[in-house]
Amino acid sequence: MKKIILTTAVTLASLPTHSMLAIDDAELSNIEGRAGITIESQLHDTTTIGEVSYTDSDGDGVRHTDSAGIYLSDISMGAGSSKKTIDVLNDGTLNINISDIVQGDVWVRDIAMGDANTSFGAVGITNFNYDAAGSYNLRFSPFSPKNDGISQTALIFDIDMASSSFDFTYVDEAEFSLLGERELLNGNTISYTTQFTDFKALATTVYADDSITGDGREWIRMDLGSITGSTRLEKISFGSVTDGIAATSQVLGSAGFSGIEIEDSSFIALSGHADSGLIGVDVKVAAKANLDNFYFETNGNRVNFANIAIDTDARGVNGDSNVPFSISIDTVNNGFRKGLQLAIGDVSGLSATVRDMSVSEGAGARDVFGSIGIENINFNGGSAEMYVIGRAGSGNTGIETGFSLPDGTTLDFTINDFEYESDLPDAERVADKGGEVRASIEINDFFVGQTIDVVKLEDSEGAALKMTFTGMEGSFDVTNFSAGTRAGSFGRIVVDGMQLQRGYLIVDAIGQ
Repeated sequence: MKKIILTTAVTLASLPTHSMLAIDDAELSNIEGRAGITIESQLHDTTTIGEVSYTDSDGDGVRHTDSAGIYLSDISMGAGSSKKTIDVLNDGTLNINISDIVQGDVWVRDIAMGDANTSFGAVGITNFNYDAAGSYNLRFSPFSPKNDGISQTALIFDIDMASSSFDFTYVDEAEFSLLGERELLNGNTISYTTQFTDFKALATTVYADDSITGDGREWIRMDLGSITGSTRLEKISFGSVTDGIAATSQVLGSAGFSGIEIEDSSFIALSGHADSGLIGVDVKVAAKANLDNFYFETNGNRVNFANIAIDTDARGVNGDSNVPFSISIDTVNNGFRKGLQLAIGDVSGLSATVRDMSVSEGAGARDVFGSIGIENINFNGGSAEMYVIGRAGSGNTGIETGFSLPDGTTLDFTINDFEYESDLPDAERVADKGGEVRASIEINDFFVGQTIDVVKLEDSEGAALKMTFTGMEGSFDVTNFSAGTRAGSFGRIVVDGMQLQRGYLIVDAIGQ
């Protein structure tokens, strides 16, 4: 080593002096250095995970069968590759860009609630087709959420799906072969292809925020940023597999949405329960968004819902008060009920409107037949209750849900067939074209319960979506019922003690 160092020193000393010139500061400032690293990685085999779980204090947190929680079991990720560029910017931002993604199939073969016999089924994301024009960019960056000069670190996502696509499959009553083979032997399926078009989610920012509530809790806050582009769900299909043989899938149709606009003030925040004796998750949601169009298409014909506006808090001036509503989430395991339990509160001005409902042939000219608005939803200090549980027992899987509204829930309902000068959201209404029906509604003692299954039809080889209503009840007080432009009300309508004991709805595809 000493000889190498000596030789190097002698060589440098023997160089002509004009080979090493002094560079002044001005010249140095014009020299650009290259920084950062590029990592190309490839996995040649399948990665497997036995189980990922979330449990709370209702169970012992040890045994699968005795814990209250969510369990994702028998997870596999196929071989794939990606390119990652990592750089540190002048402001201290750590920038990571992921591109050139080749991703194998991803499967979660058992999603369970409470114990192994309360399965939701299995899900798979397959045939991932990444558009080379897209990218996933992650930044760990200094951030001042209150613009007070005090910075903290935030994680910022910039996701460009471009024209990427993947297939999504849900399997009800799933039965797979032995671990390591993983072929689907039996089950009923619902599947579709998700196709993105110029879809971008930019400046989605994740950081800690202690100002969401006044109790000093730290919340993980996600500012949604800008979301634009279109997404299409193609070939929404019901199918089945029996003894490893797949029946011909029945195509229900396709659906899509376009023109999403989310205001910068929209956010989602997560925290633990305020009561230290309780374990679970509190969620705050504030969102103001517009959607140009949502449609469902079958056999080339569409039903369209255009100029959709959603505002979780429309009480302020011009709908800008932006007070979030709350969702409390807990896992439960108390014998019969094994799953998720949610309480929704702080709803005082939630509104959703659809200005244009229409039918069309494909993306062609639309035949508009009206609009609908459900506005100023107010729980008046109460909380809505909801549960989602897995149905226990072999051969009896699927999802069971229940939803109840607090007494004294009020809302304003509007439906009209006005005509407008154009499709733009701020277009002027054509004078003396169309009419309107309005009503204020109070809801009491409302509850609806149902089970959701993908079932194989007895009279064919196809499958369908079956919703069985296990109960529905409630009372409704309709006031300020009016129509047209004339002042005054038609009167009051009261529906008391409504009960639906049991019934079902089957959504089946027409043979194509």
